[in-house]
Amino acid sequence: MQLICNKHGISEHRLYIKKWKCKKCEYVYSRRYLENVKLRAIKYGGGECQKCGYDTCWRALHFHHINPEEKEFAIFESRAGRKRVRNWEKLKLEINKCILLCSNCHTELHANDEKKTYAEFNLNLSRLEIELYNKSIISGKRSADEVFNQILTIKKIINV
Repeated sequence: MQLICNKHGISEHRLYIKKWKCKKCEYVYSRRYLENVKLRAIKYGGGECQKCGYDTCWRALHFHHINPEEKEFAIFESRAGRKRVRNWEKLKLEINKCILLCSNCHTELHANDEKKTYAEFNLNLSRLEIELYNKSIISGKRSADEVFNQILTIKKIINV
């Protein structure tokens, strides 16, 4: 419903526990709150990129989990609807598992990860062969690792 707000004039409002609240005011408040939490977290995390020392724009600083296996939650998720601010003590525990990186260093780090993660093999298998191998994995007879190692051995891609 459109109502009058002291700060924004005519704007959309929503009913929240018997009181109308301006949506723009709520947005501004939540952004400021999240910015303050991130600034506090950055200060706690060292205040600059731990690889190159960048500290000019706090928005360009990211937290990178050193060991993704230990990650309980993303500290500052950039996707809409995913920003959950946790208790400061829990946030500090998660920050301790991270290093602070600027966006460039963080992107370069993940680019190297992708090169390792998405290694390409030229197996030269037919669609039927792939289907048969996958059926044996799906049926539970063998694991994907066992089948893949067998394929690599047969194709002599790895030295045994």
